[in-house]
Amino acid sequence: MNLNEKIEDIRRKPEHIRLRYVWFLVAFCMTFVLVIWIFSLKSQPVSAPTVENNIISPDLTEELQAQKESWEASQQQLKNTLNEAQNPATTPANPAQ
Repeated sequence: MNLNEKIEDIRRKPEHIRLRYVWFLVAFCMTFVLVIWIFSLKSQPVSAPTVENNIISPDLTEELQAQKESWEASQQQLKNTLNEAQNPATTPANPAQ
């Protein structure tokens, strides 16, 4: 019996039988995926990084503070630009005249 004949045979069976085939194949494929996943985890040893100092260095703190200030300045500049775009100043169309 070839594959096409087997598929046609399964199509002719009642729905509850076809559902058994579906759940069997789902379980089989899931088992296959899990086995591959487990073997791939074993092939790549994972070691947690070790922390020698739990203290944040002052340089890092200063860097983060500078980035925070830069972010706040950019945010304020964006707000100003949006406010200007929403409320354009009334200027003459041609100030040279």
